[in-house]
Amino acid sequence: MYFDLGKAPIRFALRLEKVSSTKATHRLVLFMFVVLVFLMIVWLTSPELLGEDRIFGLFLMATSFAFTFWVYSLFFTTYLKNLERPKLNEDNLACYLDFLSAKTIESYQKSSRHDISALLFSMLKNKQVDFILYRIGINPKTFEEHLKNYLKYQKFETQNEEFIVFLEDALQEARDSRNENIITWRDLLVSLSAHSKFFNKFLFNEKLEKGDIRRLASWQWRMEEDFEKTKKFWSKENLMGRRGIAKDWAAGYTVQLDKYARDVTYAIAKRGFSAHLYGRKNETDAIERILARAGENNVVLVGEAGVGKKTIAYALSKRILDGKVLPSLAHKRVLELDIGSVLAGSGSSHEVELKLKNVLNDAVSAGNVILLIDEIHSIFSRDAGAGQINATELFLPYLSSPNFQVIGMTDFKNYQRTFGSNPSLVKDFEKVEIHEPQVDDVISILEDAVPQIEAHSQVLVTYQAMVDSAKLSDRYIKDVPFPEKALDVLEEAAIYAKADRKSSLVTSGDVEEVVYRRTEIPVGKIAMAEKEVLLDLEKVLHRKVIGQSEAITAVANALRRSRSGIASEKKPIGSFLFLGPTGVGKTETAKALASTYFGSVKSMLRFDMSEFQQADSVKRLLGDGAEPGQLTTAIIDNPFSLLLLDEIEKADSNILNLFLQVLDDGRLTGSSGRTVDFTNTIIIMTSNAGSEMIRQSVEQMREQNLKERLLDYLQKEGRFRPEFLNRFDAVIVYKPLTQDQTWEVTKLLFSDLNRRLKQKDVQLKITDELVAKVSKLGYSPEFGARPLRRVIQDKVENIIAKKLLSGEVDRGDVVEIQTEELV
Repeated sequence: MYFDLGKAPIRFALRLEKVSSTKATHRLVLFMFVVLVFLMIVWLTSPELLGEDRIFGLFLMATSFAFTFWVYSLFFTTYLKNLERPKLNEDNLACYLDFLSAKTIESYQKSSRHDISALLFSMLKNKQVDFILYRIGINPKTFEEHLKNYLKYQKFETQNEEFIVFLEDALQEARDSRNENIITWRDLLVSLSAHSKFFNKFLFNEKLEKGDIRRLASWQWRMEEDFEKTKKFWSKENLMGRRGIAKDWAAGYTVQLDKYARDVTYAIAKRGFSAHLYGRKNETDAIERILARAGENNVVLVGEAGVGKKTIAYALSKRILDGKVLPSLAHKRVLELDIGSVLAGSGSSHEVELKLKNVLNDAVSAGNVILLIDEIHSIFSRDAGAGQINATELFLPYLSSPNFQVIGMTDFKNYQRTFGSNPSLVKDFEKVEIHEPQVDDVISILEDAVPQIEAHSQVLVTYQAMVDSAKLSDRYIKDVPFPEKALDVLEEAAIYAKADRKSSLVTSGDVEEVVYRRTEIPVGKIAMAEKEVLLDLEKVLHRKVIGQSEAITAVANALRRSRSGIASEKKPIGSFLFLGPTGVGKTETAKALASTYFGSVKSMLRFDMSEFQQADSVKRLLGDGAEPGQLTTAIIDNPFSLLLLDEIEKADSNILNLFLQVLDDGRLTGSSGRTVDFTNTIIIMTSNAGSEMIRQSVEQMREQNLKERLLDYLQKEGRFRPEFLNRFDAVIVYKPLTQDQTWEVTKLLFSDLNRRLKQKDVQLKITDELVAKVSKLGYSPEFGARPLRRVIQDKVENIIAKKLLSGEVDRGDVVEIQTEELV
């Protein structure tokens, strides 16, 4: 392929532009219009000022000029629209350029600079590019200065072959992104992100890439399209959106219904509805098909609060208003029933039923009403309480009527409680599940929401902040679904920037701060203090755990991988199986890790798996519909935590199968259908299985290949299956404590005792003799450090308690215990 602008059809438009630019022509038409208005005012108010003949002559001249410029502008626009579209096999790349991109390249070719980065100078004349630069967080003037400085010292010239490749990539971009053969300025900019060294480095420094420029360009184009559509009031879409004169007559007389329902169709016609639906085509098409049926045409949208159920219903109303639905729905109107208003002021269930009956009769009489009912479970609840009734029997006859339709909304839990236990409701309502949108779709939703957020907060939202709101909330906020959580984070970040930082610019740092405040998860750039902890994590953990270097090293490495961002985002932070005798530090390692990494031992969720040996144990962990699951609830409430499962070998085999998915995918589906996320959790399972084999191997000094022999033994014994063991990041063998290690553990326990005594302003003098005596009394190869705690409690703590009560020890004293006292 080649490039020759002189042989492209667009060349004539470029020549016309030189005679009179489109901007200048539009300004002249506007100026002449102002002159005409001025002359009209003078003629009507003070004709003697210039004389009627002179005014008339000037009026004719101004009219002629205005008409001439308008015709020229119309001709120019028509010429551009009627340009012959390039053929698919056209070799001259200039034939694929639209007017603005051709003008940009012509300006670049006439400049003295031939580095392709200089093309950005020409593009900066386009104010639409300013949108992209401001969204990246840089002033266009500043960007231009950086570009000048770069080109000042850059002697590189782009060769013709490279320029051809650049244009070929731009053409491919147009085909891939819009399925068109026309290169726009947006395609040139996206291609420049790969071919311009300056632009590529700039994006790298901003942590952006080619795909981000593509999305920014698409965002700008969509905003421009929406704005242009609103200006064309004469277009079919805008005219169809206006409520017709006879709409109210066609709807029938619905006085009772109007008391308790809001006409969504009318509200959209009056105030508009600008939300686009992203990634919801399957759901919206399914809803439309169900509603268009002759029978069984009621829908219940099932999804968690915040996933966009109501937005989908409103979008359907907009499609009905625009006439873009199946013929049987074209005359319908959507009314949102306010159940709270129906229930308010009613003294008995009979009064409520009477109100509902009048409302439903109105809907049937109208014949073209689709009732939208949020939290529809509240009117079908068998456990009628505050804000709820059981009107199932009242509704059922209406649901089978061809003149009555309902779009209900509820969540998975309440659907299971109400619809799941009532076959009649399941028959009358077709279920359409509304799941969380994907991250890319959420970013598009945020793009639509940004103008409103900016207007409310008076700050500029950068592209990076918007994207991070979606990505960080997806990874770290698990108790709220998409897109609500991303919208909440972005709105809070804008408020934080304005109120706390006194800034008019929202950055990624503000988003990270909001996510941290909501989750207490350190998601931003690693601070120096945290960096030191991570790098020296082994030392930090060894202050609380004696020995067991293999376990400490494996755990520390997993945390460093996670915090540095290179670990898989679809698995838990780390998963470990600790094998070994009791009292050797397995649980202490978990406590130390929770305290060090999560900030508190309270972040450790502990389950004794010996309590989950029965066949119904899975239901207790996941829930059974009526009762929430113990495990799922704990993780939903504390997503950033350490999960400790003690004595896992005693759990029912189905529980082990359950954790195969958790260890592999970092998620689990509860009984209500809600997915529980474990990707911000460290999972540690402990087991005493094989303890005797470990002790014997250590005693006989046969520690070589101990782990391999132990795992073979456990598999042969049927304790754990290979697929279960292979899911862990590390399987770690804890060995019995030596006497020297018992000494160190004793010192740690005494230090812990002194921390507790500090509250009484009393301290224990820790002598080597005392440590030696206690460690000797508490040493047990079989039970590890567990007897040490009992010795300190029964011997040392009892002595101190007596001294405090007798007054022998007072505040500020240091207690010294002689070894002879430890009888």
